Amino acid sequence: MNDLLPPLAERVGAPASVTLPADRDGVQWRPLTLDDIDALTALEIEIGRVDHPHSLATREEFEQALTLSTVDLARDTAVAVGPDGALLAWAHDWLPSGAETIQRVVMLGGVLPTARRRGLGTSLAAWQVARGRQLLAETGSTLPGWLMVGAESDEGDLVELFAAHGLRVARYSLGLHRELADPIPQIELPEGFTIEGYRPDLAEGMRQAKNDAFRDHWGMQPTDEERWAKIVGAEVFKAEFSFVVLTPDGDVAGMLLAESNPDDWPGLGRSSSYIGLLGVRRAARGQRLAPALLAASLRAARDAGLEIAALDVDLESPTGAVGLYERMGFTEAHRSVNLTIEF
Repeated sequence: MNDLLPPLAERVGAPASVTLPADRDGVQWRPLTLDDIDALTALEIEIGRVDHPHSLATREEFEQALTLSTVDLARDTAVAVGPDGALLAWAHDWLPSGAETIQRVVMLGGVLPTARRRGLGTSLAAWQVARGRQLLAETGSTLPGWLMVGAESDEGDLVELFAAHGLRVARYSLGLHRELADPIPQIELPEGFTIEGYRPDLAEGMRQAKNDAFRDHWGMQPTDEERWAKIVGAEVFKAEFSFVVLTPDGDVAGMLLAESNPDDWPGLGRSSSYIGLLGVRRAARGQRLAPALLAASLRAARDAGLEIAALDVDLESPTGAVGLYERMGFTEAHRSVNLTIEF
């Protein structure tokens, strides 16, 4: 059906050129460079302490994101610099590679809390939407195209900023927590299936399992090898909390990737692990593989002395994931929204 759509260039209304916001009141705009990573990390941590203290940025996260081969820093990023040289706001429009059913531009960024109410957010949103439309048009694709931005549910200003450009709340995500001291169920696997800890030689099978498992999830597209290598190579990635389910033939039927970032612990009030990805191949669903993987990760984090496990889940997950997590002892701690405009 997608081949019946006109090219995105005919649908998105992309401007012929996109310029950075105008300099004014001592604030200058320019693209980000790799030399900004330390200052950008510090800026985003200050933003996070106000907007999402339970999940703070890391330097490695920015280094990985900004060095992807598909990122053009000169065209895809913007930063506002104050008279004293300090970073006041930033933005990055990211078009992931490997789209199969949707071309998505993910719009990231934020404004220093003490620099808000000065028009910086308004300028950023306008620039991001214009550049996002341009990125979609440049794909030459006939797939549906989305511009996407995420926000904490109580970030009313951000929702209003992007609503002015046609984005609407499309989906809610729940942030769930679980006490690791609470009993963890023992889940029996089907005969011949085994759970093993993460190993580098299993990484590609896990990537393929992830892509298959999430193929029917809202807004999800395949993760390519470059991005996957950065995920499992990250400093916060915890191989000891990550597991796979293998079939009797040794194939990966399901996978769980976990992280742990001590910088998040003050905002959470507890030491924690974070379940970043949990998925089971569609052909292997219905055999309790997901709860078995989750239980293995919870036990490993508990045995390492951590206090809680955290994760985020689509409120309308087609696999009934919210119910799974609730049955495994998770409860809602916060929620966030995803806004989109679709072409």
